[in-house]
Amino acid sequence: MYNLGVHLREIYNEFLGDMFMLDVMKTRTTEYALSILSAQLVNAGLWPPSEEQMWMEDFNWQPIPTDYLELKEDTLMLGTLCPNFLSQMDQMLQTIEVDRNELLPNWAIDIFPDGAMYNVTLLEYDLLSANSLQRQLNGGTLLGEIIGNSLKYKAGDIPKERKILLYSGDQRNIIGVLKNLDSWSPHIPNEAAALIFELYFDNETKIYGMKINYYTGVGGITIPLLLPNCTEICPLQSLVDIAFISMPENPQSLCGWPIKHSIEIEDQFNSTHSNISASYHTKNLI
Repeated sequence: MYNLGVHLREIYNEFLGDMFMLDVMKTRTTEYALSILSAQLVNAGLWPPSEEQMWMEDFNWQPIPTDYLELKEDTLMLGTLCPNFLSQMDQMLQTIEVDRNELLPNWAIDIFPDGAMYNVTLLEYDLLSANSLQRQLNGGTLLGEIIGNSLKYKAGDIPKERKILLYSGDQRNIIGVLKNLDSWSPHIPNEAAALIFELYFDNETKIYGMKINYYTGVGGITIPLLLPNCTEICPLQSLVDIAFISMPENPQSLCGWPIKHSIEIEDQFNSTHSNISASYHTKNLI
């Protein structure tokens, strides 16, 4: 995770600047410790203190704040834990037909990552996006957040000083977004894998576009994603058209927590969420 932060610093050093400022970046995690710790490691690599921010000699670290919502409020990052999502998952598990004709793989060498457990893991990934509700709650809400806030940035509703938003989730978030973009290919994502959304503005056409890179977490390899019927830098409106069907209009209602609790969530969500926008890097096309 630390190396992911170093990787981002190497790529976007000039764009981000040396000094961390609250209006430049926001970090969103889940309530789980692993998500919070992962974000802290990434930020340690991304934001080593500048000379002005060095607070202890020979200690190349500074605290970076993070935000999160409680589990029952977090439809953005934890949609797979929604009651309606889990209900759909139970129904899917009850209808699965197991292929009983497969030969038992060699126990010693074939369990993981290329054998039986590998196939089971890929099946689990497929079950996380088996129908429309699951696709909306797993990846669709996050994708809608990123696109929606990019449109707000375009409209001037987000400060121009904002340069990056970091979301610290897990493999399910990455897989959900990739599936909703029709860019998923079966594999087990590395623990440090990341999706990087870059927002571009073309000075000639005056059109905003989005480039999506998949950082594999292995050897610093980054793969640019080519979306269906789109160029590498996909016009923002084209991205909206691709992802529209997967973006829920009311994720809290779709999630399925009790109505009374949902009303309380909505009030808290609106007040907390006003300071949260999408993961993006803004650049000008040459």
